[in-house]
Amino acid sequence: MQLKLARQLYELACHCEEGWLTDREKIIVAKIGKPDLEQARRQYQAALLIKEIQRIDYNAQPKKYRKKWVDAYHKFTDMYVQQKTMGMTLDTDALLCEWALSHGIPEDIVIIISHHSRQWINKYVKKNDKLYFGKKVLVKE
Repeated sequence: MQLKLARQLYELACHCEEGWLTDREKIIVAKIGKPDLEQARRQYQAALLIKEIQRIDYNAQPKKYRKKWVDAYHKFTDMYVQQKTMGMTLDTDALLCEWALSHGIPEDIVIIISHHSRQWINKYVKKNDKLYFGKKVLVKE
């Protein structure tokens, strides 16, 4: 999610929570529904973090060494939100987190997006030998 859009969504969620909306914001809320404040805050934090990492990498390293996981991050958030709206099982959640970690997305970013603790990631993703992402059989029975 882009930084500007994430900030606007967070401000809209804050205004809804506080109970004062402009006419333009009322129209937007009527179209998209009332945004969740906690989720908007997390998305804004993640967007700020990615923007900061991009700025540091751009200034500090040559182009070929810049972070490659930013594109994977956008795909992960899209997949995660889409799966969350359709209904997510524990195995699917663990597979998505494993996919994100295998594509180089830092664990802190995965924790922010998935709302899981580090202990959950260690228990269900890193130490689970049943997960085989990328194979035809995803879960060994």
